[in-house]
Amino acid sequence: MAIFAMKCRYLLRARRAVAAVALLALTAASPLAAQTPDTLADQIGLPSPIQRYIAPDPASEPVPEGTPDPTGLLAALAQARALVDAGKFTTAQQRYREIAARVGDDAQLGRRTAISWGWACALHADYACALAQWQQAGRSAQAPPRWLLSSYAYALWGAGRHEQALAWYDVAVLGGAQLGDASYVERRFDGTALNAVAKNLFKAWSEQLAPLRKAVTTAVEIDPQGNVERVQVLDDEVDPRLAQKVQAAIAGWHFEPTLKDGRPARLATHVYVEVRGRPLEAGGMSLDVQYAGQGVRVAHRVAPHYPIAMLEAQRGGVVLVAADIAADGSVSAARVAETTADVVLNQAALAALKQWRFDPERVDGEPVASSVLQPVHFEVAEGNRPQPTAGALRRAQQHAEGHRPVF
Repeated sequence: MAIFAMKCRYLLRARRAVAAVALLALTAASPLAAQTPDTLADQIGLPSPIQRYIAPDPASEPVPEGTPDPTGLLAALAQARALVDAGKFTTAQQRYREIAARVGDDAQLGRRTAISWGWACALHADYACALAQWQQAGRSAQAPPRWLLSSYAYALWGAGRHEQALAWYDVAVLGGAQLGDASYVERRFDGTALNAVAKNLFKAWSEQLAPLRKAVTTAVEIDPQGNVERVQVLDDEVDPRLAQKVQAAIAGWHFEPTLKDGRPARLATHVYVEVRGRPLEAGGMSLDVQYAGQGVRVAHRVAPHYPIAMLEAQRGGVVLVAADIAADGSVSAARVAETTADVVLNQAALAALKQWRFDPERVDGEPVASSVLQPVHFEVAEGNRPQPTAGALRRAQQHAEGHRPVF
C-alpha cells in the first residue's frame, strides 16, 4: 500500500533547520562590496519559514513616464543600464558608483540604484557584487520585497551556493508562479550570461524539489475570524485521494480576517495550491500542499491570436498580464507586467485577456473587484502551427489586502 506523508508550506523542513535568517535582521561587519560571495551568502542565510516575502517595491518597477527628475539621477540610471546593455560593464560600474554617492537620504532611489546595479553585476557574472547590492536594497525596504527571492536565488546559484539558491527559488515560485514555468525561464535571460544560471537552477529545482507538480483550484469559504468553513476542489480530474488531502490541508489553515467597512466579514474565494510529490526512500511519496495564491477564477477565456508575422519569424515568448477585474467579473483594465515577447505579442495577449470573464470573490455575499497576474505563452510548435496558450490562473490578489493564510 502506498505510503503518504503530507506537509504544509512554511513549516520548516528538517534539512532547512539551520541558519534560517530573517531578511531585515542581517548586519554587515565590513563594507558589503568588499566581502566574498561566501561571506555574503552566509549572512543572507535561508528564507525564514515564518516570513512572507510578498511586499511590492516601487523601486523594482519601471519608472512611470513623466516622473519628475530634478536631480537627473533617474536619467543617469537609464544611461548606466544602457551601458550594461552595450557591454560596457566597467564604465557602467563607475556610473553606478557616482549615482550611489549622490542618492543621499532618498531610500527608494537608493534601492532603485542598488537593484539595477545588482542586475548589471549578475548579468556580468559578478555574483559577489550582485549579492551585495541586493542585500543592501532588501535591508532598506520596509517589508521583505517579492523581487528579492529570485534575485538571491540566481546570484547564489552563480556563486556556487546551490542548496541555498534552491531554498530561495522554491519560495520565489510561490510569489511568482511564472518562475515555475520552463518556457518562461528559457526566455527570461535569453542572450545573456545569466541564461545558463537560470536554466540550470530551474532544472535542479524541478528535479529535486518539484519532480511531480500539480496545480489545484479550490473554492473556499472563510468565516469572519479567518477560519476555513468549507473547501471544495474544483478540478474534476484530481484523484479523489489527492483531493481529500488538499481539502484537509486547507481546512487547517487560518487566514487573516477580511474587513468590510472596518469590520470582520465572511469571504468566499478561490484558493490555488501547488501539490508537489517526492518519492520516499521507503516507498510511497511525500506530498507538499503549498499555498500559491487566491482570488478570482477564470470563467471564460479567449485564446490569444498569434500574429502571422511572428509565426513566420518563429518568434514567441511569455507575456505576464496584470488585469483589473470588476465586481461583475469583466476585465476593466489590463497592462503588461513583464514580458519576454515582442510588442505585437504583448498586444495580442492584452487583446485576449480583455475578453475574459472571471468568477469574483465575495465579501458577505457581495462580489468585489480584484486584480490578477496571468501568464500568456506564445510558442511555435513543429510544423509552424501557432500555439498561444494562457496558463492556469496561478496567482491572484484582491484589491483589499489581507486574505493570505497565517501558518
